[in-house]
Amino acid sequence: MNLALVASSASKKLKWAAVALVLLNCRSFPLSWTVRVWLSVLKYFVRSWLFKFTLLFRSASRVEIMKRERHTSISRLGRNPFNATTSYASWAGLDDCDYNLHLSNSSYPKILDMARMKAALEHFPMFLRAGGVMVLAGTQFDFIREIPILSRYEIRANIASWDEKRLYLIARFVRLPTKKKVHDRDSKPSLVPQLPLKEPDGAVVHCVSINQFVYKQGPISVPPALALACEGYSNLSPSGKPHTLDDPPPYWSHVKKIGDPKAIRKYMKSWKSVPEEERWWTTAFTGAVEDQRVANMALIEGVAKGVVGARSIVAAY
Repeated sequence: MNLALVASSASKKLKWAAVALVLLNCRSFPLSWTVRVWLSVLKYFVRSWLFKFTLLFRSASRVEIMKRERHTSISRLGRNPFNATTSYASWAGLDDCDYNLHLSNSSYPKILDMARMKAALEHFPMFLRAGGVMVLAGTQFDFIREIPILSRYEIRANIASWDEKRLYLIARFVRLPTKKKVHDRDSKPSLVPQLPLKEPDGAVVHCVSINQFVYKQGPISVPPALALACEGYSNLSPSGKPHTLDDPPPYWSHVKKIGDPKAIRKYMKSWKSVPEEERWWTTAFTGAVEDQRVANMALIEGVAKGVVGARSIVAAY
């Protein structure tokens, strides 16, 4: 037996194994979290730059049409705030899983950061353009079913409700059903009842998260209703169709009067100086949207209050 040949072969195998191990854990490299979180922002700016570059080669009339089409695709004008869903796809890599061979509970918040950033960009483009930030004020998780290692999953986020200070975003970790039956711990007896929660498209819900956000313009907290109104969210028009630029929501004249993103930023910073009887955003959402907001708040406010109440529980030493 040629020992040198055996040693060389073993060395090559170890090198390839090391390369494979590194690649499988690349998402946990230094700065990888930062890159993944801000990737959505980078994509947003790249698309914006490419769009502006494209306009250079179009006629004036065509430019106006393209700008209007882009505004319509990005704008939230006329959309029901509860029907807007953001989707973020990922997979359960080795670096995100634990010794039970499923997505570790500690990995859910990390992955959710990417989904929340994407949701913020899609749900509140005007607020962010106006220099606002959405500060995460709290997160609660309900782990329902395990996500097996190496399996693909999706995070679906949508607005659940809001009050005078905070907006509540619901995020659901889901997996689309596969033809092959997965034998994991989902099928084993559990002390906690596991309901077969499913999305309308058949996707199985594995985890639900309630995320509380506070809108900020510098040090000033902005009422969620004001931020939502400046985006153009609204009920359906009297004709039963979504509002448009040609048929805007009743309150839209106030938003247009404020002006561009810079003016909106200034307005939001000084909203407290607006007399209460002139705070138009407090009545911007009525009818079906307001009914849904109140109904959803009744479902989730207990969780938020419970967490706050838990602060007063002190263990005896």
